[in-house]
Amino acid sequence: MPVKREPPRIVFDKVFKNKRLRIAIDRHNWIRYYGPVSISTGVSYYKYYSSMQSLCLGVQRSILKAHTKSLNPEKIRNIVDESERYVADMAGEIKRMFEETPFATPEGRRGNE
Repeated sequence: MPVKREPPRIVFDKVFKNKRLRIAIDRHNWIRYYGPVSISTGVSYYKYYSSMQSLCLGVQRSILKAHTKSLNPEKIRNIVDESERYVADMAGEIKRMFEETPFATPEGRRGNE
C-alpha cells in the first residue's frame, strides 16, 4: 500500500525588500523558498533544512547576500541589523503558531519516531 504524501504546510509567508520569503514544513524538513515576489511553492528557489537553527542562519545569509550591494560599512551594518530583526520576528511568529496549534515541528517528529 503506497504511503500518503502530505504537501508541505506553509508556516510563514512575507515579503522583505521585494523578495518573498516563504517557510514551509513537511514531515522531516523545514523548507525555505526565497526569491521574487511572484514565486509559488512549485518554483525552484528553495532549500531544505533539518533544524530551525540552520533555517534561521540560512534565511539571514540569503537576506544579507541579496541586499548587500556595496562595501559601505554603514550600509552593511544597517542590513545586518534589519536581517537580524527580521529573522527574530520570523522565528517568533513561527514559534507562536506552533504553541497555538497541535502541529509538531520536524524536529519533534524525528524525536518521536
